[in-house]
Amino acid sequence: MKVGFIGGGNMASAMIGGMIQKGVVSADDILVSVRTEKSVERLTNQFGVQATMENEAVVAGSDLVFLAVKPYNKPRQKLHLTREDYRIDSSR
Repeated sequence: MKVGFIGGGNMASAMIGGMIQKGVVSADDILVSVRTEKSVERLTNQFGVQATMENEAVVAGSDLVFLAVKPYNKPRQKLHLTREDYRIDSSR
């Protein structure tokens, strides 16, 4: 299963690290989109995941996507969810 993250800050990093450590998913199966090249390099070096600055690439390449951004940091570009079946869970 491919797992994607929109956002790569503290929240996403904690989830990514835990998923890899517990063997839930391998680093090769995690895709992350972030806002800066510096963050791409940090996540790639720290976890060995695939990181990009393109939200659509993460959505298109993932079976499960976590929106790991603070509410006031909406993604810069609109997310076009094209999969036939998806579920939005905004747990609080």
